[in-house]
Amino acid sequence: MTKKPSVSNPLIYCIGDSHASFFAGADRIQPNWPTAADGYLPLFKVLKIGSSLAYSLSVEGSRTRGREQLFEVLDTSVPQGAQVMLIFGEIDCRAHVLKQAARRSVPVSVVVEELAQNYFSVVEEVVALGYEVIVYNAIPSRIKAPTKSKQDPDYIAIGSCLERQRFNRVMSSEEGGKTPERSMKDFMQESKCMRLLRKR
Repeated sequence: MTKKPSVSNPLIYCIGDSHASFFAGADRIQPNWPTAADGYLPLFKVLKIGSSLAYSLSVEGSRTRGREQLFEVLDTSVPQGAQVMLIFGEIDCRAHVLKQAARRSVPVSVVVEELAQNYFSVVEEVVALGYEVIVYNAIPSRIKAPTKSKQDPDYIAIGSCLERQRFNRVMSSEEGGKTPERSMKDFMQESKCMRLLRKR
């Protein structure tokens, strides 16, 4: 696949975990890129890259190859200067923050801070490539009780629902940590997304 050298359409390219499927406009989980997703919402193009974690997007060689997939998608399937919506973090908040804090015997706040810094260092990389970036909020967890399923690992949940919601709120607020120049709140731009849509 060869991408066009510049933007010639008004699409927002939605890249992320299964929660990117929402923007395809169909009530189903979309297939992983490079298989084409549904396109019932004309303003969005969904490029789902599996169950990648926000925490590990900054490192190569993770189990899901999230970093490699993200930059391959950008390089081959997204025009230069396009509007890109990154959709990551829900899996981290639901299944990994408490587990890592317990495993490493560190406060949860340490893990959340690392998660935020790792994720937004990648956001800065994508911005530096010339894309207009929107970061979609980590989706609140709806699983009420802790669960663990070898048959369905995508729905593992660690901790109570209230604990997981707290991580989501921290990820979406400026108290969650700061990148070198911009706070978390600056990046969590649902309002910016709405302004872009109103222009169309």
